[in-house]
Amino acid sequence: MRPFIETLSPSEIHQVHMTSMELLEKTGVEVLDDKAIDIFEKAGATVDRESKIVKIPISMVNDALAKCSPSVTLYHRDGTKAITVGGENVYFGTVGFANYVLDWKTGVVRDATISDYEDILKLCDVLDYPQFVLPPGQPTDVPVELSDRYQAKVGFLTTKKPLIPQAYGGQECRDIIEMAAECVGGMANLQAKPHLAMLVTCTSPLVVRLDASETVIETAKAGVPLFIESGPMTGATSPVTLCSAVALANAENLCHIILAKLVNPNVPVIYASWCRLFDMRYGNVSLGCPELALMRVANSQMAKYYKLPCGGGGCLTDANSSDVQLGWEKMVTASIPALGHTNMILGMGIIGQENTLSCECLLIDSEIARISQRLVQGIAVDEERLALDIINEVGHGGTTFVSKKHTKKFYPTEQLLPRLTDRSVPAEWFKNGAKNCNTVAKEMVASYLDKWQKPALPEGIEEKLDAIIERSPAR
Repeated sequence: MRPFIETLSPSEIHQVHMTSMELLEKTGVEVLDDKAIDIFEKAGATVDRESKIVKIPISMVNDALAKCSPSVTLYHRDGTKAITVGGENVYFGTVGFANYVLDWKTGVVRDATISDYEDILKLCDVLDYPQFVLPPGQPTDVPVELSDRYQAKVGFLTTKKPLIPQAYGGQECRDIIEMAAECVGGMANLQAKPHLAMLVTCTSPLVVRLDASETVIETAKAGVPLFIESGPMTGATSPVTLCSAVALANAENLCHIILAKLVNPNVPVIYASWCRLFDMRYGNVSLGCPELALMRVANSQMAKYYKLPCGGGGCLTDANSSDVQLGWEKMVTASIPALGHTNMILGMGIIGQENTLSCECLLIDSEIARISQRLVQGIAVDEERLALDIINEVGHGGTTFVSKKHTKKFYPTEQLLPRLTDRSVPAEWFKNGAKNCNTVAKEMVASYLDKWQKPALPEGIEEKLDAIIERSPAR
């Protein structure tokens, strides 16, 4: 049986749904893009042009949801299938966009550079986890107005795994999609086997930003997937109660999904959330808290209620170093959403409230992802696994199970074989240098970087991507 966690009952899901519907239909959403307002109005929404408030009837919500698919498949850049987002599938990926890096060689926290970003993407490409990549670094040595394009370029050139890039607006979105198409031989190939999903972040409470609507519209026109997420902070940009934040995020997600479907009924969409806590003691956001894990499961339940593929933040920490706090926060915010069947869990490779990227943390997170996936698998039960005949053969007080073919056959799947976790006895641990987990992870970074090989790409692709960036008008 595969274990499964729920934080909302069916009646509570309905209550959250009805609250979101009232927010959309009666409170309305502030839409800062006139083009988006026109699209909503033409479809039948009530529009106040002066206040820019758009009120969306339930019928429009239902029409949009009827056009959605319960799953979205993303591909590796070479065209092989990477992940199918939806159902009970669970995948882990990185998150962005950190301005700082914990230098794995020196242990110093400093401004992140393109070189740091390339290093962590090389690790992403070599490791089995992450399974997809949201650019974890915001390099400070490139023009800030072009940072989104540079993140996409380095991502396309460094890893074959699916990319979840950000765009600062409509033109920037078109540039990134053009870059993605160049990497796979044209727009038709990108649409058939998309190796990216454009990131859209919603603004709470109930605002559709200009850059967000432009990204939704341009991505929908292109017919490539959208990854739409809302992240209200309880007590700051949403009411302090968890259920209210979930309802607010739900309304905001649905609003952006509706806009996408009004532009292109066939555009693939992924419903995601970043509901988090505003810490009343420190006056800042908390990402490593148990409340985030609870809300992530609730957000996923709402997505599944609408038969939508889902994702959101997890495997996150507020810790500023790879310490004990990081361990328990990352494990809680990874395993609980995983057991709630959140399809895409984003948080690997980042510490310090998403401000600092860390190569050694990525290796630790890869182990946490493997452990979380083992929990999701649960316990398989069948006649062969129950092994009554083996028990009878060994007999009372026997200790020879280790020598049986049954053990050799099943132990690789029944037991998670650790790569970073140390299970040695104390004497052996001291003999091997008494290294803690973070020290071992640091030592492993170089060996994994050595395994990276430059992906096969069309000839002259870097020059083509540079040309797209160079022609981009600075905002």
